[in-house]
Amino acid sequence: MQIRYIVPAIALALSGCSVTTGNGIRFFAGEGATPRPEHSAPPKLEQAAKEWARIAAPGVLVVGDAGAMNTLDGKQLRAMHKAFATGGNADDFAARMGGWVNIETFGLAGFVKLERPAVVRLADAESVGFASPGAALFGATGDLVAARSDADGMLVLDKVLCREKVDDFKTCAARYVRGHFNQAGLELDGDLLPKPSGRRIDPASYALLPQGGAQ
Repeated sequence: MQIRYIVPAIALALSGCSVTTGNGIRFFAGEGATPRPEHSAPPKLEQAAKEWARIAAPGVLVVGDAGAMNTLDGKQLRAMHKAFATGGNADDFAARMGGWVNIETFGLAGFVKLERPAVVRLADAESVGFASPGAALFGATGDLVAARSDADGMLVLDKVLCREKVDDFKTCAARYVRGHFNQAGLELDGDLLPKPSGRRIDPASYALLPQGGAQ
Protein backbone atom coordinates (compact mmCIF):
# COMPACT_ATOMS: atom_id res chain seq x y z
CA MET A 1 0.00 0.00 0.00
CA GLN A 2 1.41 3.38 -0.94
CA ILE A 3 1.63 6.32 1.48
CA ARG A 4 0.77 4.20 4.51
CA TYR A 5 1.32 7.01 6.89
CA ILE A 6 -1.21 9.40 5.37
CA VAL A 7 -4.53 10.07 7.09
CA PRO A 8 -7.39 7.98 5.64
CA ALA A 9 -11.04 8.93 6.20
CA ILE A 10 -10.65 10.53 9.61
CA ALA A 11 -10.22 14.04 8.22
CA LEU A 12 -13.39 13.72 6.18
CA ALA A 13 -15.27 12.25 9.09
CA LEU A 14 -14.80 15.29 11.30
CA SER A 15 -14.05 18.28 9.08
CA GLY A 16 -15.37 19.41 5.74
CA CYS A 17 -13.94 21.40 2.86
CA SER A 18 -11.38 18.92 1.58
CA VAL A 19 -11.25 15.74 -0.45
CA THR A 20 -8.85 12.88 0.25
CA THR A 21 -7.79 10.59 -2.57
CA GLY A 22 -7.05 6.91 -2.17
CA ASN A 23 -3.37 7.55 -1.56
CA GLY A 24 -3.99 10.13 1.11
CA ILE A 25 -3.24 13.28 -0.86
CA ARG A 26 -5.76 15.93 0.14
CA PHE A 27 -7.14 18.51 -2.27
CA PHE A 28 -8.88 21.67 -1.08
CA ALA A 29 -12.46 21.56 -2.36
CA GLY A 30 -14.21 24.60 -0.94
CA GLU A 31 -16.83 25.27 1.68
CA GLY A 32 -19.48 22.60 1.97
CA ALA A 33 -17.65 20.00 -0.15
CA THR A 34 -18.06 17.46 2.64
CA PRO A 35 -20.96 18.00 5.06
CA ARG A 36 -20.02 18.01 8.75
CA PRO A 37 -21.59 14.89 10.31
CA GLU A 38 -22.76 16.60 13.49
CA HIS A 39 -25.01 13.78 14.63
CA SER A 40 -22.95 10.85 13.42
CA ALA A 41 -19.41 11.90 14.30
CA PRO A 42 -18.77 9.18 16.93
CA PRO A 43 -19.59 6.17 14.70
CA LYS A 44 -17.82 7.73 11.71
CA LEU A 45 -14.80 8.47 13.87
CA GLU A 46 -14.78 4.91 15.13
CA GLN A 47 -14.80 3.58 11.57
CA ALA A 48 -12.05 6.00 10.52
CA ALA A 49 -9.96 5.21 13.59
CA LYS A 50 -10.09 1.50 12.73
CA GLU A 51 -8.74 2.26 9.26
CA TRP A 52 -6.12 4.55 10.75
CA ALA A 53 -5.10 1.79 13.17
CA ARG A 54 -4.92 -0.76 10.36
CA ILE A 55 -2.25 1.16 8.47
CA ALA A 56 -0.44 2.58 11.51
CA ALA A 57 2.93 1.36 12.76
CA PRO A 58 4.73 1.68 16.11
CA GLY A 59 8.02 3.52 16.42
CA VAL A 60 7.34 6.15 13.74
CA LEU A 61 8.50 9.75 14.24
CA VAL A 62 6.81 12.59 12.36
CA VAL A 63 7.99 16.18 11.91
CA GLY A 64 5.62 18.68 10.35
CA ASP A 65 3.36 21.69 10.75
CA ALA A 66 0.35 21.60 13.05
CA GLY A 67 -3.09 22.12 11.57
CA ALA A 68 -6.21 23.03 13.53
CA MET A 69 -6.98 21.36 16.84
CA ASN A 70 -9.99 19.04 16.66
CA THR A 71 -11.49 18.59 20.13
CA LEU A 72 -13.03 15.20 20.90
CA ASP A 73 -15.41 14.27 23.69
CA GLY A 74 -15.03 11.27 25.97
CA LYS A 75 -17.17 8.99 23.80
CA GLN A 76 -15.10 9.76 20.71
CA LEU A 77 -11.81 9.30 22.55
CA ARG A 78 -12.90 5.95 23.95
CA ALA A 79 -13.87 4.85 20.44
CA MET A 80 -10.43 5.82 19.18
CA HIS A 81 -8.76 3.92 22.02
CA LYS A 82 -10.84 0.85 21.23
CA ALA A 83 -9.69 0.91 17.60
CA PHE A 84 -6.01 1.07 18.52
CA ALA A 85 -5.27 -0.33 21.92
CA THR A 86 -4.24 -3.86 22.73
CA GLY A 87 -4.17 -2.92 26.42
CA GLY A 88 -4.66 0.00 28.74
CA ASN A 89 -7.82 1.68 29.95
CA ALA A 90 -10.15 3.60 27.64
CA ASP A 91 -11.42 5.86 30.42
CA ASP A 92 -7.86 6.78 31.39
CA PHE A 93 -7.06 7.51 27.75
CA ALA A 94 -10.14 9.73 27.40
CA ALA A 95 -9.17 11.61 30.56
CA ARG A 96 -5.63 12.31 29.31
CA MET A 97 -6.33 13.20 25.69
CA GLY A 98 -8.06 16.27 24.32
CA GLY A 99 -8.41 15.65 20.59
CA TRP A 100 -6.37 15.32 17.43
CA VAL A 101 -4.51 17.44 14.90
CA ASN A 102 -3.30 16.87 11.35
CA ILE A 103 0.46 17.22 11.03
CA GLU A 104 1.39 18.40 7.55
CA THR A 105 4.66 17.02 6.19
CA PHE A 106 4.23 18.53 2.72
CA GLY A 107 2.02 21.25 1.33
CA LEU A 108 1.60 23.03 -1.99
CA ALA A 109 -0.09 26.44 -1.81
CA GLY A 110 -2.82 25.07 0.43
CA PHE A 111 -4.29 22.93 -2.37
CA VAL A 112 -2.32 19.68 -2.10
CA LYS A 113 -0.96 18.36 1.16
CA LEU A 114 0.42 15.25 2.79
CA GLU A 115 -0.57 14.95 6.42
CA ARG A 116 -1.10 12.53 9.24
CA PRO A 117 -3.38 12.79 12.30
CA ALA A 118 -1.91 12.71 15.79
CA VAL A 119 -3.63 12.62 19.15
CA VAL A 120 -3.07 15.65 21.40
CA ARG A 121 -2.75 15.31 25.16
CA LEU A 122 -5.14 17.49 27.12
CA ALA A 123 -2.16 18.89 29.05
CA ASP A 124 -0.55 20.05 25.78
CA ALA A 125 -3.63 21.49 24.10
CA GLU A 126 -3.07 25.05 25.38
CA SER A 127 0.68 25.13 24.79
CA VAL A 128 0.72 24.38 21.05
CA GLY A 129 0.15 27.07 18.43
CA PHE A 130 -2.44 25.36 16.23
CA ALA A 131 -3.78 26.91 13.05
CA SER A 132 -7.18 28.49 13.42
CA PRO A 133 -9.97 26.36 11.91
CA GLY A 134 -10.88 29.02 9.36
CA ALA A 135 -7.29 29.67 8.26
CA ALA A 136 -6.58 25.92 8.08
CA LEU A 137 -9.23 25.62 5.35
CA PHE A 138 -6.97 27.71 3.15
CA GLY A 139 -3.76 25.86 3.93
CA ALA A 140 -2.52 27.80 6.96
CA THR A 141 -0.56 25.87 9.59
CA GLY A 142 0.72 26.57 13.07
CA ASP A 143 3.82 25.54 15.00
CA LEU A 144 6.39 23.09 13.68
CA VAL A 145 5.84 20.03 15.84
CA ALA A 146 7.04 16.47 16.31
CA ALA A 147 5.05 13.36 17.15
CA ARG A 148 5.83 9.70 17.67
CA SER A 149 3.68 6.60 17.56
CA ASP A 150 3.27 4.43 20.63
CA ALA A 151 3.38 0.64 20.90
CA ASP A 152 -0.11 0.42 19.38
CA GLY A 153 0.88 2.61 16.44
CA MET A 154 -1.13 5.62 17.63
CA LEU A 155 0.68 8.85 16.78
CA VAL A 156 0.86 11.23 19.75
CA LEU A 157 2.02 14.83 19.56
CA ASP A 158 5.32 14.96 21.45
CA LYS A 159 6.68 18.52 21.41
CA VAL A 160 6.77 21.91 19.73
CA LEU A 161 9.98 22.42 17.76
CA CYS A 162 9.48 25.98 16.50
CA ARG A 163 6.84 28.59 17.29
CA GLU A 164 5.18 29.78 14.09
CA LYS A 165 4.49 33.29 15.42
CA VAL A 166 8.08 34.19 16.40
CA ASP A 167 10.34 36.24 14.13
CA ASP A 168 13.02 33.54 13.77
CA PHE A 169 10.61 30.74 12.82
CA LYS A 170 12.31 30.11 9.45
CA THR A 171 15.75 30.05 11.07
CA CYS A 172 14.53 27.60 13.68
CA ALA A 173 12.71 25.41 11.14
CA ALA A 174 15.87 25.12 9.04
CA ARG A 175 17.28 22.87 11.77
CA TYR A 176 14.62 20.27 11.01
CA VAL A 177 13.21 18.40 8.04
CA ARG A 178 9.56 17.52 7.63
CA GLY A 179 8.77 13.88 7.05
CA HIS A 180 8.53 10.42 8.61
CA PHE A 181 11.39 8.63 10.36
CA ASN A 182 12.03 5.44 12.32
CA GLN A 183 13.31 5.22 15.89
CA ALA A 184 16.90 5.35 14.63
CA GLY A 185 16.13 8.62 12.85
CA LEU A 186 16.22 7.22 9.31
CA GLU A 187 13.83 8.82 6.83
CA LEU A 188 10.99 6.55 5.70
CA ASP A 189 9.24 6.20 2.37
CA GLY A 190 5.53 5.75 1.66
CA ASP A 191 5.63 2.15 2.87
CA LEU A 192 7.37 3.18 6.10
CA LEU A 193 10.63 1.59 4.97
CA PRO A 194 13.99 3.40 5.18
CA LYS A 195 14.78 5.41 2.06
CA PRO A 196 18.04 4.25 0.42
CA SER A 197 19.31 7.83 0.21
CA GLY A 198 17.08 9.34 2.88
CA ARG A 199 17.98 11.97 5.39
CA ARG A 200 18.55 11.32 9.08
CA ILE A 201 17.46 13.09 12.23
CA ASP A 202 18.42 12.87 15.89
CA PRO A 203 15.54 10.76 17.25
CA ALA A 204 15.72 12.54 20.62
CA SER A 205 15.75 16.18 19.48
CA TYR A 206 14.31 15.62 15.96
CA ALA A 207 17.03 17.90 14.56
CA LEU A 208 18.38 17.16 11.09
CA LEU A 209 21.80 15.51 11.13
CA PRO A 210 24.41 16.48 8.55
CA GLN A 211 25.04 14.08 5.67
CA GLY A 212 27.48 11.47 6.86
CA GLY A 213 26.54 12.14 10.48
CA ALA A 214 26.69 9.58 13.26
CA GLN A 215 25.20 6.23 12.34
